[in-house]
Amino acid sequence: MACVDVLEHVTDLHEVMADLARVLCSDGLFLFNTINRNPLARLATITVAEELLRLSPRGTHDPAKFIKPAELRTAMQGAGLTPGAFRPWPPWHQPPSRPDLRPAAADSDPLHGHITQTRHFEGT
Repeated sequence: MACVDVLEHVTDLHEVMADLARVLCSDGLFLFNTINRNPLARLATITVAEELLRLSPRGTHDPAKFIKPAELRTAMQGAGLTPGAFRPWPPWHQPPSRPDLRPAAADSDPLHGHITQTRHFEGT
């Protein structure tokens, strides 16, 4: 299941994660990227993309809905999902041929994503 440029627009992240856990297969993957809640992400997404370049209409993004990696991890775990390591996004932040050298997403990265989210079933 893929979720690209959506999570930063939802009102109730925990409800979305619960629905995701409900429909994701036991060996399913959840692929996503979202916008981190920090000054760099706000600058890139709102000031540059919306206000200066007008790539999106003003008001498309609400910085209060941007999601820190720890918050997303907590919401996933609360829904019974087992998150792996989040990675900075887009991929040019990562050495392409050495996944073992790819840094984990940090609160300072403007975007973060993940490509190996699996559903966790208690007791099975």
